[in-house]
Amino acid sequence: MPSSLLIFLACAYDEELAERDIKGRLIVPKEVATRDIKANTDPADFSTTPLTDPRLIGPIFIGAYSAIDSISRPYPIPEQGPIISQQVGNSFPYGGTTVGRYDFACYKFLACKVQTGRFEDYADMLDYFANVLQNPIKDDEGVEITSDDEFRYYCYDYYYANSDTEMSFIGKDHLSFEDKGDHYEAEFTLFHTVYVEGMSVWGFMDAPIIRADQTSQNGTYSTCDLGSGREISRYNQEFQEGASYTDVLNLPSNYLDAYDWVTSGTTVNDPSAEIEITLDIQIISEQ
Repeated sequence: MPSSLLIFLACAYDEELAERDIKGRLIVPKEVATRDIKANTDPADFSTTPLTDPRLIGPIFIGAYSAIDSISRPYPIPEQGPIISQQVGNSFPYGGTTVGRYDFACYKFLACKVQTGRFEDYADMLDYFANVLQNPIKDDEGVEITSDDEFRYYCYDYYYANSDTEMSFIGKDHLSFEDKGDHYEAEFTLFHTVYVEGMSVWGFMDAPIIRADQTSQNGTYSTCDLGSGREISRYNQEFQEGASYTDVLNLPSNYLDAYDWVTSGTTVNDPSAEIEITLDIQIISEQ
């Protein structure tokens, strides 16, 4: 048999592996991206005004699970394993992904505050933190950054970079969401996920902290660990860049807070078909 035919047959052989790349669409209603932000810059005035802005969409964690529990809490969560010593049970996901991942945007101030797919450029980031969150980006000396060129060149120095294309936290062509009128929409793929017929795909959004009375907390997330990530030690800088907690999909109940949103869960019976999930249930109170 010719060797070329053997190669062809090897590529065509179905190994019947359980892993699949499951593709889907995430629907985010405009309500999810609407928050009450501080209405003015007066430090004594805590009045707020509603704003709808896709930059307010926090990181979204999506996982595949054996089933969804709609009884234990006021909102659906993945079915858990045994609860031992009053600790939250493990959900044992078959696989997972995120829409937007944490990325370090050069300044220590921005650790655990920036994710991919939300900002067009440096100016867009400066505007969001200064005018939406009213928690302006500051350098390592505590001085507010107001120039996008200053931001850019600091990033070039920090990462030893030569162009904006090397910065994964910005890019107009890499924004996660497309505006569909009454909602935002994003594509996602659960790569190499163990497929079990009838399993459920579920997800949640970690909403950014936004307070009118303590704006210095604005823009932080419960799913990001400031004590992890790459450790930096240079000149007068000693810090870690921060990274997502490693057990977010296993123990999502540990990270759900007020203003976060969850999906109802979608059953998967055909791994080759595109699925659709919607962030449609808001968590109202602290857990």
